[in-house]
Amino acid sequence: MTSPADDRPLLEDAVDVPLWLETDRDTPLAQRADRDRGIAQRFPAVNDVGRVRAWWAALRPGDALGASLARGRRLVSIALAALGLLAGSGFAAAVLRYDGSTPVNVVRAFALLVGTQSFLLLLTLALLPRGRFGLRALQRSLITLNPAAMAAAVYQRFAKLPESVERLFIWHAGRSSANVFAKWQILLWAQLTAVAFNLGALASAFALIAVTDLAFGWSTTLDLTPHDVVAVTDTISAPWSAWLPQAVPSYSLIEGSRFFRLEHVATPARQADAFTGWWPFLLSSIVMYGLLPRLVLCLVAVQRLHGATRNLLLADGRVTALLDRLRSPSLHLGATAPEHAREPPRGDIARRTARAAGPAAAVIWAESMPQSSAGEATLELLSTELADVPFLAGGRASLTQDRETVERIAAVAPQQVVVFTRAYEPPLLELLDFLVMLRRRLRETVSIIVCPLPETGGHATAEQIDAWRRTVGTLRDSKVYVETIA
Repeated sequence: MTSPADDRPLLEDAVDVPLWLETDRDTPLAQRADRDRGIAQRFPAVNDVGRVRAWWAALRPGDALGASLARGRRLVSIALAALGLLAGSGFAAAVLRYDGSTPVNVVRAFALLVGTQSFLLLLTLALLPRGRFGLRALQRSLITLNPAAMAAAVYQRFAKLPESVERLFIWHAGRSSANVFAKWQILLWAQLTAVAFNLGALASAFALIAVTDLAFGWSTTLDLTPHDVVAVTDTISAPWSAWLPQAVPSYSLIEGSRFFRLEHVATPARQADAFTGWWPFLLSSIVMYGLLPRLVLCLVAVQRLHGATRNLLLADGRVTALLDRLRSPSLHLGATAPEHAREPPRGDIARRTARAAGPAAAVIWAESMPQSSAGEATLELLSTELADVPFLAGGRASLTQDRETVERIAAVAPQQVVVFTRAYEPPLLELLDFLVMLRRRLRETVSIIVCPLPETGGHATAEQIDAWRRTVGTLRDSKVYVETIA
């Protein structure tokens, strides 16, 4: 089935969905779960991105910040492409300026139109790997001087982007989803500018060649013979020599087109065609060493930016909680007594893992609730039953015992793990360390849900829940998030 979101840029949903989910946290969990499961049944999808986008298409109130951001990104792309075209055409016109007295020095033209671009291309390649040690300092300097980064900063300033999304256009060192998105967005803009620059340079050069009597020659202070120059040009022309031989300078062209900028040297006595045969070589060099590498990098940047945008959407704890609700079965609580998890039969781990495929595991941290209540609480929170008896951790348990508990949880191989803790107690480093140990032993797809519990007969305050969310957010793991029952 085609998703109703297929006609929208993915960036729109990557921006709007987490922002909307933040406001949706005030909706009771039971209502959210029923609503989201109903949408999931109407719009089945084959992957997580499709699930989220189909869900959002069913609830989306209309254009929001994401649509504005997508339009702004298109405007920046158009502006940079136009700037590249103007810069390329103007630069080529200046380099190939010919007043009829002295031929255009092809050595100088090649150095400016091809050599400079090759150097800039090497600097661009230095931005691709993850910055480490000395490379990080170099990348920081290159980013500061990058025209695309400057354009992003200008757009960010004049668009008055909110703090929640302005980081999408600020490229700093780091591996967060926002930083990776910013990196590939700026690199894509840079490649679009470079492609446009080369197209402008080619158009300007071809126009000058077509409508003027542009003459080329070569001159250098270095002690080079025509044979030396032939060796150099043959090496440069190797990529196209087999299928475009007319763009490979011949020995007679090189020998006959050398000139010196001395008035007593009578270059005009030579045949005119001795100074016109260089242009195929020069244009082919621009295409091969300027335009094509930038097109390749542009395609790479498009692909990586799409992946970064997908990750921007999925690498968010609020979206992880949504996906867990979309995948959860439609169950309704009707029991009058708490549901107790059964003690698993003693046997090998393989048999227990096979029986536990799919359900959840519960961890009671620091005796925050009775073991007999964990099954019902998990059913209410996740709409699924426990795969094993509730596990105990924290509190009076030692670090060794907590590690053993993590191993037992990993042996069950659950798809979700809920950690019950007291909402009114401040988040402790011991719990964060336990969550880190748990994540290392579980598969990356397993969600870990921290559920702060209120005092008996009371309710967890918004300040308490926000404190837990901020603390859990320091783990920078989108698969670890905070959810409350009431």
